[in-house]
Amino acid sequence: SFDSNSAQVDGGVAYLEISSTFTATNSSFDSNSAQEDGGVAYVRDSSIFTATNSSFDSNSALEYYGGVAYVRDSSTFTATNSSFDSNSFDSNYAKNSGGVACVFSADWNGGVAYVQESSSTFTATNSSFDSNSA
Repeated sequence: SFDSNSAQVDGGVAYLEISSTFTATNSSFDSNSAQEDGGVAYVRDSSIFTATNSSFDSNSALEYYGGVAYVRDSSTFTATNSSFDSNSFDSNYAKNSGGVACVFSADWNGGVAYVQESSSTFTATNSSFDSNSA
């Protein structure tokens, strides 16, 4: 489990760049934070973050984007075959955009996912989202 981790800038658990890969299976991400972007993960430059059978609870981006993830520059965030009822993407928070994820944008809104670049993706399969805010 990844609990109560923090970053002074981006990615409370993981900062991925230049084709990096992060894979988590049967994991929990609880109460992680980043001072700026991506409470759990900051994903950029063709990097990939994958979570399977995992939960996300009370993660936060304290100043900017993506309570769970900030995804940009042809990168991918995928949550697959996960049970996101109760304590799953629950009460995630971002001060500006993307309570769960902010996929690089300039429109300043989006409580769950914020997608602008067609080359970046946020995919959730068999997932639920509860009490997220931007």
